[in-house]
Amino acid sequence: MITLSGMGRALALALVGLAGATVAHGDAGDVFKVSVSQTYVHDDNLFRLPDGVPPPPTLASGARGDLVAQTAVGLTLDKPVGRQVLRGGIGLTQIRHGRHTQLDSELSSHSAGWDWSLGNRLTGALSYHHAEKLPGFGDFRTPVRDVVKTDSITARATVRIPSGWQLQLGAGHTRTAHSASVNAFGDSRVESVETGLRYAPGSGREFGLRLRQAEGSFPNRQQVGGHFIDNSYRENALELDAVWHAGGTSQLQGAIGSARRNYGEVAERNFSGLTGRLNWNWRPTGRTSLGAGIRRETGSQDDLIATQAVSDVISASAAWQPTAKLGFNILAELRQRDLRADPLPVPGSLSNRRDDDELLSLGVGYAAMRDLRLNLSWREERRKSSFAAGTYRARLIAVAATFVF
Repeated sequence: MITLSGMGRALALALVGLAGATVAHGDAGDVFKVSVSQTYVHDDNLFRLPDGVPPPPTLASGARGDLVAQTAVGLTLDKPVGRQVLRGGIGLTQIRHGRHTQLDSELSSHSAGWDWSLGNRLTGALSYHHAEKLPGFGDFRTPVRDVVKTDSITARATVRIPSGWQLQLGAGHTRTAHSASVNAFGDSRVESVETGLRYAPGSGREFGLRLRQAEGSFPNRQQVGGHFIDNSYRENALELDAVWHAGGTSQLQGAIGSARRNYGEVAERNFSGLTGRLNWNWRPTGRTSLGAGIRRETGSQDDLIATQAVSDVISASAAWQPTAKLGFNILAELRQRDLRADPLPVPGSLSNRRDDDELLSLGVGYAAMRDLRLNLSWREERRKSSFAAGTYRARLIAVAATFVF
């Protein structure tokens, strides 16, 4: 059981230990870097339940909220070898819940990469990533421990053509697996290939055209009533993007494209239409930055519901650093999600579901020492859903200490 007094003592001991270790510093040129972090998060609605709805009776604690402790250690490698760069990393995270101890976990991650170069015109990268995480309960409310493992391999190559042109080629493979059998229908494999042409004439301007094809397969069928549905799909997307620097302190990034995703067994989930994004970043002073963006996207890696989700998002952010050690940030986001043919527990009853999400977060960071950073953040999430059980409100407060050497 985590108590407030115990949390304070643990955090104090962690800070003292880190302060005594400042003989080693993380410099930009270091080949190896080690990071240690301790985070405490108080979440007042851990399972994202509607107001007035108690947790399931299967939970012995009967509590909606919890205090979660996360301890993480990581090691990264960044080693230039001539014109090549070798990269790698490994991380371990321990998660402990004060009340809902059935969710306690030990998670790991590791990665390896090679940035290669052949002459002045041919470059590329080959990388592998393995990550484990505990997903939130925004889309799946069963209070079970579900470690989601993701393995991805990507390869890309760029051929530089005279006069600022580039030919880009890429391929990727991603596999996702859930440890909880109740979420096994979300296990997936995605294979993708893409090709593109890019023009960078200089003066802060870039233009690109990209064609992407992807195929997603789900080895475990999803049970909807008495039926078992195959969620496999094929997707084709064409996108035109641009980057434009205006006056040195302002930058516009945008893209517009067309995407088509077809599901083999549930035609109601098919999507064909425009997608895109537009982001604006402005630094009026050296200590202040502002940002705004709009985007339309399909699907999400965080969605455990195996449907086609089309999201329209508006966001705004600001950051202010009054001193070299102290910084503040704020983020607001509005999201409208259309979950096409979200499966209901009634056989043959496939109906669209709409979610309206609101997010507001505030944060403050303080560089207590050269390699020690402290962070305090507050976050509120609100969702109104056409599916009554999907409506919720949650508030989170987090305090973190990170040491890099």
